[in-house]
Amino acid sequence: MSINSKDLDLWARALGASNDAEAMAALKKMSASMLVIGAEFAKMRQQLSGGGVPEHDPVMEEIFKAASTTMDASIALARVRAAFARHERGAA
Repeated sequence: MSINSKDLDLWARALGASNDAEAMAALKKMSASMLVIGAEFAKMRQQLSGGGVPEHDPVMEEIFKAASTTMDASIALARVRAAFARHERGAA
């Protein structure tokens, strides 16, 4: 994933951030929220599995995909945050 200065400008505007630090703080908050949501999916799966729903049940598989996608999104937001950090230091 390559993020250039133009991309960062778009992200900053979308986040309502006026500088790199504000953008990083907003992304950190979003990423943390995604991790909480992913953990909730995992707890849901564990509860259903413990209650006897088979792992290969179509709904269980969708819950797994949702958890996985949520975690991937959190990682992607962290990459954007890292790009802002590099940009703030003048490396991007």
